Amino acid sequence: MKRATYIRCEGPMPRFTNKPVPGLPPIWRVFPADRTNKPTGKIYEKPAWLEALLLMRRIARDRHMPFASYAQTAGGTFKRYPPPLY
Repeated sequence: MKRATYIRCEGPMPRFTNKPVPGLPPIWRVFPADRTNKPTGKIYEKPAWLEALLLMRRIARDRHMPFASYAQTAGGTFKRYPPPLY
């Protein structure tokens, strides 16, 4: 098994409105990832973006590892979200 290099959170682009979206609810996944962005351990699924971010930070703090959050674009690729401030 490959060694994790960081904690990753990925899922759909979050919606900041109170309007319900038809279909299945969005799911964000939090997991330790290797250099190729593949999971190396348990995958946690959260229905809310904020819950997923808090879990990602807590796992990263406990393991003394960096973390990053990614949102899926319309094209199916992932980009860092929220974008870095620097």
